[in-house]
Amino acid sequence: MNESWVPVFQNILMSSIWSKPDHIRLAWMTILLMKDHRDNIVLTNPHLLAAAARITVEQAEEALKTFLEPDPASLNPKYDGRRLELKSPGKYLVLNGDFYKKLMRGSVFRTKEKERKAAFRARKKQEKGFEPAF
Repeated sequence: MNESWVPVFQNILMSSIWSKPDHIRLAWMTILLMKDHRDNIVLTNPHLLAAAARITVEQAEEALKTFLEPDPASLNPKYDGRRLELKSPGKYLVLNGDFYKKLMRGSVFRTKEKERKAAFRARKKQEKGFEPAF
């Protein structure tokens, strides 16, 4: 397993997945945690997913089937609402992984840019002899 953190965007609450039964939501969150952040690949099967998500094997099978099928209620029409693609037995691609990776990069960039500009302004104030009162 890779050692990384997983950003969860607030819009997941508006996702059609959020309206699914608990074991489907739990399986999806578990898949996001299992996903390799470099290539969006999840190495799993119903038994591994069930163990990781603390659901039954039958529930994990149902969840994987749900993620592989079109979802007409999905807010994202890309891939017909599918969330996973089976690449080979036990190897799944998270289809919208690159989209969220780009969103995250943009968010991190904006935060770092904001911090860089604030540090620049602070240095300029100090150079002018302005000392903050705190």
